[in-house]
Amino acid sequence: MAVELHASSILNFWESLPSDTREGITSICSEEELKAIQELPNSDETLPILDKLAPTLIGKGGLPAFSQVLLHTLDVRVNCSSKLSAAEQAKNNDLLWRLAAEHDSRGDSDQAEPVWRGLLRIYTKKDPQSPTNLGLTYNLGRSLNMQAKYDEAEPLLKKVLPKLEENLGKESQQVIGCLRELAECVGGLGRLEEARALIEEGKERLSDAGAMLSEKEREEYLVLFKGVEMKISAWEFAAK
Repeated sequence: MAVELHASSILNFWESLPSDTREGITSICSEEELKAIQELPNSDETLPILDKLAPTLIGKGGLPAFSQVLLHTLDVRVNCSSKLSAAEQAKNNDLLWRLAAEHDSRGDSDQAEPVWRGLLRIYTKKDPQSPTNLGLTYNLGRSLNMQAKYDEAEPLLKKVLPKLEENLGKESQQVIGCLRELAECVGGLGRLEEARALIEEGKERLSDAGAMLSEKEREEYLVLFKGVEMKISAWEFAAK
């Protein structure tokens, strides 16, 4: 089940945690820190405590515990004001990025999606033109694709593709990856010929990439495109 991010969910933070996560927090916090987490989980004084303990929780309650604590701090900072320093916020954002990527790699993209969305809100609010927003938009679109939420993924991927081309080059790995994701997206929406055209375009970019890609990387992308072609064949068969 995906973890939703909204202000009402942060009011009873301690009570909302599973028992193993509470036990993990209790085992690594001082009495003073534990009291702050239980009574004032949204305060500017408590958030740095949660930031610090989150990575340690991987060994106590596993990835879900790590995820629950970081999503709480993200939720508070997106919806409320915080006195976190720029350096501390950057460190926290790096942890969140790692968390979302780990969820995606495990196939838990429903868990990754709210993290990507939260990070995108943070960076867009800070600087709408930041190049970081391109990577976040692409990652969110990819997570949506992995959940077959193609109608939500398509506008994100179409928006980010020309910006990636402008900033990184038309034969860059990011652009080729985006073409692959967009091909799956439009194919999943039933536009199979358009999907095939995007695959061919992606393969042409691979041929033109030259030294930008190693032979191994080129082969890996061809395998990814082949995977989309197999999906298109399955969708085409199902439509008959």
